[in-house]
Amino acid sequence: MGRTSHDAHPPLHHILLWTSYHLFGYSELTGRALSAILGVLGLIAIFMLGMTLWNKKTGLFALAVTSPLFFHVFYSQEVRSYSLLFLLTVLSWWAFVFLLRKPGLCRTLLYAGISSLLIYTHYFGIFVLVSQSVYMAVLLAWLQPQQEGKNEAKLTFSPYLLLMIWIAVTYGLPFILSIVKVPMLIPRVTIITVPAIVLLLAGPAARLRMRYLIPISIATCVFMATILVSRNHYYTYQWKENWRGAVQYVLKNDPSGEYPVVCNYPAYFRAYFWMLRKYPTVINAQFCDPRKDLSDIPVSGGFWFLDAHDMKGPLPGFQQFMGRYFEPAGFAHFKRASAVFFRFKSVLPPAPQTGKKAMESGRPLSRN
Repeated sequence: MGRTSHDAHPPLHHILLWTSYHLFGYSELTGRALSAILGVLGLIAIFMLGMTLWNKKTGLFALAVTSPLFFHVFYSQEVRSYSLLFLLTVLSWWAFVFLLRKPGLCRTLLYAGISSLLIYTHYFGIFVLVSQSVYMAVLLAWLQPQQEGKNEAKLTFSPYLLLMIWIAVTYGLPFILSIVKVPMLIPRVTIITVPAIVLLLAGPAARLRMRYLIPISIATCVFMATILVSRNHYYTYQWKENWRGAVQYVLKNDPSGEYPVVCNYPAYFRAYFWMLRKYPTVINAQFCDPRKDLSDIPVSGGFWFLDAHDMKGPLPGFQQFMGRYFEPAGFAHFKRASAVFFRFKSVLPPAPQTGKKAMESGRPLSRN
């Protein structure tokens, strides 16, 4: 749990994942099942929001469109925070509209709680809250109530304005910031905009008569399902770096875990070893001093070097040292990952007697 403080993302999804692993076991199925459950809850949430903005028919149409949507299905299988982000984005807007319709302490606390969870899921949740603030500002500035009894109606039933502001802010603001400051708008973060687009289509469609709405709904679902089927190579093609393949190669050739593993991403590789119930010594390559950290290896042995995530191998200082005292004796390349076994070709020089191990002290080798 303490490692979440070093992660670039807020901790809520990590906490849920950690809880799931401890309750149901540390496995890939457990991680994916959590995302799938959150994805199903996201469908219920978009139905609730559609029903709140318009009516039950709109909610059902939005649910029918979202269910086979590839973007939603994709991230409901990934062990990442985006299905949770989708769910909390929709729930935040639902609680926001719910609060506008009839202000009260309980509804305020509900909205505040959901919005807090949203921020603790992903930093792009801030754009959702900004869009809600913009919506309120526009209402207060431009929608002048005609009578006191119509205040509530004016503030609540502006769904098209709400959805357009939602889209404009959650997509437009990151787009502008990506141009003027730091690139941040990547496809997966636009999942906070997807519900607004779906609802913007569902609103007018749901006003059609049932004899028109039913065939349109069926045609839309078939079209979405066709896209989903056409992307079935998601299940057969290796999309991402194959961390597991590199780990399995090590375990196949060193099942007892006799030799230590040096890698650039120790936390990630260690997780795959643990998933396979193996616990070799894993050393961070960026802080490894071979004279100290590899001094216990017998001369007839060696160590594994694992690499992934587009890293360029060991740091230059470590690489020069390895070239002098080690030689590769086995190599396997995977999708953006590799495993190399290095064995001794000469005896290591004695390590300095002062100071702690580089791995413990956090002192990296020189990059020069």
